[in-house]
Formats: sequence, C-alpha cells, structure tokens
Amino acid sequence: METTTSTLSKPESYLKLTLRQLGRNRSAKSGLIILSLLILSAVLAPQLAPYDPLEMDFTVRLAPPSAEHWFGTDEFGRDILSMLLYGGRISLLVGVVAVTFALFFGVTFGVLAGYFPKLDNLIMRITDVWLAFPTFLLAIAIVAILGPGLTNAMIAVGVASTPQYIRVVRGAVLSVKEQEYIAAAKALGARNGRIILSHVLPNVMAPIIILSTLQFGSAILSAAGLSFLGLGVQPPTPEWGAMAFASRSYIRQAIWMGIFPGVAILLMVLGFNLLGDGLRDVLDPRMKQ
Repeated sequence: METTTSTLSKPESYLKLTLRQLGRNRSAKSGLIILSLLILSAVLAPQLAPYDPLEMDFTVRLAPPSAEHWFGTDEFGRDILSMLLYGGRISLLVGVVAVTFALFFGVTFGVLAGYFPKLDNLIMRITDVWLAFPTFLLAIAIVAILGPGLTNAMIAVGVASTPQYIRVVRGAVLSVKEQEYIAAAKALGARNGRIILSHVLPNVMAPIIILSTLQFGSAILSAAGLSFLGLGVQPPTPEWGAMAFASRSYIRQAIWMGIFPGVAILLMVLGFNLLGDGLRDVLDPRMKQ
C-alpha cells in the first residue's frame, strides 16, 4: 500500500512543482495576465461592447476617440471598441483551429517518422520540401487555391504550421525511444501502438506544449496578415487584420482605425510568446539551473 501511494503521488507532486515554478516565472505570469484579459474581453464581448459592432451611423463617421466612442469610429460610423471585442473572438477561433489542425497531423507524422525508421526518410524528405516555403507565403498560396474566407484561412495557417510540429516531435521521439523503459516494454511483448500511446507520447508532451503555445501567437499573426491582404475574414465580419486593412485609406484622417487593431494583435501575440517562453523555462530540463 505504501508503494502504491508513493507511486500515485509522484505525478501529483510533479504537477504541483511545475505549477509552483510556473507561478514564479515572470514571463509566464505576464503572459497569463495579458491573455486572461484578452480572452475574458472576447468571451464577454456581448456584455462589454457598448454598441453593435455591425451597426452603422454615418453621423459619427471617422469620429475620434471620445466619451461616447472610446476608440473612435470607422468610415461607416461603427464603434471600433465593439469591433475589437468581437474581433478577438475571431482571432482566438483562428488560433484554436489552426493549432489543433497542425498539432494533430504534426504529432501523428512526427511520431511515425521518429518511431518507424522505414517511414522516417519518406516523411522527412516531404517535410524538408514543406519547410522550404516560408510559412506565411505558403499560407497565401493555399488560400489563393482554396479561395478567401475564414475557414480556408484557418486551414491554410494550420497546413503551413504542420511541418514544424513534425520536426520537433520526430526529434523528441528519436530521443525517447532509445530509453531503457522502451526496450523493457518491447521485451515484455508490448505492441508498438501501446508503446507509443503509453510511453512515447507522455514523454514528448513538454516540447509539444511549448511549441503549441508559441504557435498560437504565430497562427493569430498569420491569420491577421491574410485578412490584411483581403484573403482571410471578409467584410463586414469584425477581425483585427481586416480592420487594419480598412484603415489604410484613412491613415491621415483617422489614425486610430489602424492603431487599436495593431495594438490588439501585438498584445495577443506578445501574451502567447511570453507564456511560451515561461513554459519552456519550466518544462525544458536544459533551461533549468
């Protein structure tokens, strides 16, 4: 009984230790604070938004920030603050879908390449060609083929981000599969599928979590870039990149139209990058002193 209790307490103790270290990490705390505020504002957009984000009022067209419109209005008289709050939902949705897509396919092919030598050469040669294209340019090419729109933009960003997962997961699996407990599991007759699910994947989760957190910010930035080029979210749906794109024609008349969406994108990406750096410091043994 004592042995069982001790064994069960190890994961719990490790989790508590990790959370304690994460709470002491300034980068992680700063990122969590920024992201918490942005996510809460997006979730509570219907309650926080002072106006309907799609409501037009040409009597206050291009109005500067004021008591009635804190962030000013756009060329159609729509309240920019309300558009930013609802636009945060689109950005978070893009991040979740794109990262989930890349995570699923990247981890699958990364594990296959790292664990099965016969598949390694084929998968990695395809991945090398994949990585030869810059992520954003590849996303543009995919959207150009599929057509503009939110769904296609999320698919494009996910596809463009997948090879990074394949490379990272493959390297981690190559290291883990040489460990003694993998050899012991094989000696006991465990099948490859059971070994991968029970022993390999749990021990490569740290780099996957770190990469996913960092890729969240990159996915949001790429989707905003696609919308800025007119290839992502289409009007009148409020989205930060599309809002920045619309501000180009009014940069001298209403500079606030571009400043506030740009700051929102900056804070979102910064929050995920800070959180990712903090997770790397805590979860990566090489970063620990």
